[in-house]
Amino acid sequence: MPGTRKAAARTADSYAHSEARAPLRPDVGTQSQFRKTKPPARYLSPDSACAPARGAAYWPHPCRRMRREGRWPRVRAASSVGENRMRKLGLAAAALAAAALAAAGMAASAPAAADGHGMAGPKLYWAASGKFGPFNIQGLIPSYPEARDIMIPINMWVIDHPLGLVVYDTGNNVAISDGNCTSHWSEGSCAFLQPSQTRDDVIDRYLERLGYSVADVKAVITSHSHLDHIANIEMFPDAIHVIQQKELYQAWWPEKFQRPSGAHIMADYDEARDFDYLALDGDYDLFGDGTVMIYSTPGHTLGHQSVKVKLANTGTVILSQDAIWMEENLEGHPAGLNYSQLDYFASVNRLTKMRDLENAPLWFGHSIRQYEQMGEKWYD
Repeated sequence: MPGTRKAAARTADSYAHSEARAPLRPDVGTQSQFRKTKPPARYLSPDSACAPARGAAYWPHPCRRMRREGRWPRVRAASSVGENRMRKLGLAAAALAAAALAAAGMAASAPAAADGHGMAGPKLYWAASGKFGPFNIQGLIPSYPEARDIMIPINMWVIDHPLGLVVYDTGNNVAISDGNCTSHWSEGSCAFLQPSQTRDDVIDRYLERLGYSVADVKAVITSHSHLDHIANIEMFPDAIHVIQQKELYQAWWPEKFQRPSGAHIMADYDEARDFDYLALDGDYDLFGDGTVMIYSTPGHTLGHQSVKVKLANTGTVILSQDAIWMEENLEGHPAGLNYSQLDYFASVNRLTKMRDLENAPLWFGHSIRQYEQMGEKWYD
């Protein structure tokens, strides 16, 4: 057939051409036998001694000898080496690009230290819902040995955590601001406590000054249900409200002996019954990372709770709120308005032992000395 004759001619020409370059040895074998001995191309360099001559139909005799002796030169093809080198360079470049992108993303999400939010770790702002006083300290601490007038701050706390914004206590109700105390509290409470709260001292205005809004708040922790701590929770209908289950009971059904004190103002939270509550029965790690810990500290009320915050630069701080009002309580003079004296002293002991073991300062709920020295600033 014509095709067969052309193929035979090509074979003959190739044979003649290659014979001139590398003659066959009679003792090695025929061309058809050597076709099967061709090594994998990936093991040969184009300049290898075992590369066939251009157009040759068989392999030169050095390769036939190596094949017969069971050894092939394992030399990678130059093209494969180059491709592998380029592939490695490409992977290295991709890794560097990914690292650069990750660094850029971290830089973009880094906080602006001036405004105090968006940081890598939690940050704490010390605020106050105005002050009470002046009044006689013995009105709060009956066992205190000498009468003297004091003023106390109504401490609130804003915690900016990477997983969400937190408010710890919401202070006095907005309704008593700017001298309107008797519109919301009893005359007796107003006359004794003498609140000085202005509209700008209310938690929503604090959040605005710090660059937030009430809608940004993810969680509201309430230490207890007294009038100067729970009073503005209705400003946060979309937040998760974290409170001890027993304290919810006490808020909505305060015992008869507590009602005459005026400490519970039902109007502060009567519209909050259908809020989203995380009702606790004991201690709780708010974000699961140990930076914002809630501790059950009953005594002042049935379900009082305190908070410990771990800060990168300031260190660990314990926010006692009304588990310990002020320094005088640690001098052997307990608070005068307690649900249980036994539980109160147990909670004081718990917090002071945490302070001693962890070298963590106690920041009290109503210490004017601490507030004047350290209040109205960020801690990180």
